[in-house]
Amino acid sequence: SCGTACYFYVYFQNPFDETAYFEVAVNNVKAARASATTSVISQRGIVQHPPEQELALVTNAAEWRHLVQERGFPAPRIREGAAYAYELFTAKGSFFLESGESVALPFKFLSFDAPIVNSAVSGQSAPHHLVDVGGAVGTGPTEKRSTVTVQRIRGAVIRTVDVFVSFQPCIIDRTIRFFESENSPVRKTIKLPIADAPVFRASLKEGESAEIKEGGSAKRRYVYCTRQDLGISLTEYDELVCPMLVPQAPEVMSFHLFIYMDQTFQELHTAFHVEVHAIRSEYIRCSVGQFCPRTVHIAPQATQQSPQLRLYSSDPALCSIQIPGGFLETSPMGGQFNIAVTPSATGTHCVRLHAVDQAARTLVAAWLVNIAADPPQIKSAHEIPIPVGVEVMKRLVFRNESNQSNTFVVVSSMPSVLSVRTPTLCMNARETQYIELVFRDQVHSGVLARPKECFLFIWSEDRLVQECRLLRVVYT
Repeated sequence: SCGTACYFYVYFQNPFDETAYFEVAVNNVKAARASATTSVISQRGIVQHPPEQELALVTNAAEWRHLVQERGFPAPRIREGAAYAYELFTAKGSFFLESGESVALPFKFLSFDAPIVNSAVSGQSAPHHLVDVGGAVGTGPTEKRSTVTVQRIRGAVIRTVDVFVSFQPCIIDRTIRFFESENSPVRKTIKLPIADAPVFRASLKEGESAEIKEGGSAKRRYVYCTRQDLGISLTEYDELVCPMLVPQAPEVMSFHLFIYMDQTFQELHTAFHVEVHAIRSEYIRCSVGQFCPRTVHIAPQATQQSPQLRLYSSDPALCSIQIPGGFLETSPMGGQFNIAVTPSATGTHCVRLHAVDQAARTLVAAWLVNIAADPPQIKSAHEIPIPVGVEVMKRLVFRNESNQSNTFVVVSSMPSVLSVRTPTLCMNARETQYIELVFRDQVHSGVLARPKECFLFIWSEDRLVQECRLLRVVYT
């Protein structure tokens, strides 16, 4: 499968009555180049370029020995006077055999290509290049052919082997999705998994202890990204930083990350599938506790001829959809709907809005609402002492200053500390009522809670009155 090394061996025997030198070629490329099991790797373990040849002869002695010890490959014959049996190949990839001597030539196939997944089968709206859904069927090229030849140096070809490779779906350990504003530069950080897998280091020298290596640098990981233009980097905190430019909405940029535990990519530790969804953006700036309405328009081509859309908000308390039931009837001219933003804390916030075709159950359009909440305009402040270890009820006076009847909604910014027992007040003109509040016990494990500052938002039904009060809770 994609990103996973596959090994096999080919038996070869010297047919001559004398010692002869031979060389191996893969697709007419000699083993000196085709044995590119080593890649261009940065100092921090980022694989900058994968092996040039997908099918290569294994010439690394330590890697060959590992295949014999762990995978049962036939071991090479130890000649008399030879220091090391696995050092069969020269720097140019050639080797010599005595008359009638045979050897099992080890080969390795490693590819980062894979069949394209049929989106209708996988249930995804965007095409993938790896299978991350069980049972999905690929629709792209699923087989490759390579030719391996063994010939005497400056002589005739002795043996030819045709290798047919059938791609299998790659098992994705985790799918990571980012939803970002279109055409915006972002830097995303991905935490790498714990390096707890068995480690093989083909760079071990003869006689060097592998146990010592495993306690130190052997736990180093090597990361390959299928999008080489991203310029990823690995920090000292085992975090992968991916700078990227978000495409135009509604495109989805996808790539894959392969984490290996050795330089030869012998064991794939983890495979990530990363999706970056480009979303149209709405920018709203308002104060905390302020009711801020906004109209969102849907272009005719974005509705995809869906007669009815169901609208969803990722945070209804922060950004609510002002449509009864959340259903929107579209027209040939598109559609529009209203949202209401009511931030309860300062800072920046992000909310996703999704429009789903009610009949087909597919995502039609999406928006990213970026909210910048400024500190509120406080009308009055109150300091309220609360005894330790008990739940206390308090009443706060509120007066309807208008000359007409109105209904008011009372909301707390921190319900875990301060809850409102009378969230709705129906008041006549110039009437005064009490807002009943409940201050919850904040003492845990005998530790006295610190003072809390809570906002109490009071809105009239017509939103003409938007009042904010600061309650500073002090535990005594």
